[in-house]
Amino acid sequence: MKNNLLIRYSNLYLMIIFIFYTLALILNIRGGYASGDEIGFLSSFSDRDAEASFDWRYFIWTAYISSTAKIHPILPLLTNLLLACVLISISIKHRLYKPGLALLMLLLPTVFYFFNGYLRDVFFFITSILLIILVGKEHRIRPRTFMYICFLWILVLSMRPFYGVIYLVAFILSQQCFTKYFRFIFMSIFSAFIMGALLIYIDHEAYNKYFEFFYYGHLRGKDHIGTLMIPVENFTQATAAMNFLFSPVYFWFFPVKGFGSTYDIFLYLENGLIFIIFLLALFSLSFRRLYHDRVFRMAWIVIALSLFMAVATTTHGDVYRFRLIFLPFLFYLASCVRFNPVKGTISDFLRVHVKRYNAEGSLK
Repeated sequence: MKNNLLIRYSNLYLMIIFIFYTLALILNIRGGYASGDEIGFLSSFSDRDAEASFDWRYFIWTAYISSTAKIHPILPLLTNLLLACVLISISIKHRLYKPGLALLMLLLPTVFYFFNGYLRDVFFFITSILLIILVGKEHRIRPRTFMYICFLWILVLSMRPFYGVIYLVAFILSQQCFTKYFRFIFMSIFSAFIMGALLIYIDHEAYNKYFEFFYYGHLRGKDHIGTLMIPVENFTQATAAMNFLFSPVYFWFFPVKGFGSTYDIFLYLENGLIFIIFLLALFSLSFRRLYHDRVFRMAWIVIALSLFMAVATTTHGDVYRFRLIFLPFLFYLASCVRFNPVKGTISDFLRVHVKRYNAEGSLK
């Protein structure tokens, strides 16, 4: 009954969140545009020459931002927020998200922070929700829906190729014909990750490529590398392999300091919440769900592939924007948890879940 009420009034809650975000934009609670990329976007508005300021990966997003910002600077931000609210409403209607978790995802401090800025990462947050809807609302994907997915994939690939690869790999490997190989797929992803760290440690050429990826392509004057924030002068083969291996832990669970005392507290709370959401996602694992739910399989593959996004994150402060694309998949997995409808205590839930998991495993 409580869940039905949340579904019934979810649009009202989304409207309240939209009004809150709008007031925050008008009052400029975030305090301006701090990142270099956002300053670049702002300069492109005045120059009206996006091609001269950015390479082809930025052209689409800059053109969209500049065309809407001509009307008003906050219009593209409100457009992004409205699109996210509409998609979340649709996903709740199709029961792809539990209403409480969907609303909570939209209220995360980092989601709030980046929806108050011009960076592309909010777009990938939106496209992840849209991909979940396109794949999840139909039992069999029709040709028209497949065309929408292809268009979405091309758009994401053109704006950030690595994300396009993640979408493509997850979409292909989530097909029904790969279901019986799902454990092998998962273990292969983790094995490739471990082998990458080992290769950096023993092979100097692999280490050089990893170092050059940061130093020449993404460091931009920063004096620390990776989510472990290793000083450039100390970035040896051993420390590079350590950064590769432990980056996912810092990417998902370790809060970043230095944003201000108040916001640091919110970040600590968010990372604690993310840890709980991960536990719920783990409890959602079910052989029956793996077999029948393509979005479930796709979401787990995307989360597994986030390992490689973590190792490519330039500094610890960048993790919040780079993990935006993965949050909708993580919260979807948490929405798949089935609690005990009778007693509802944690111990009852764990007991019922373990019993169901063992029964499904024996049947398989």
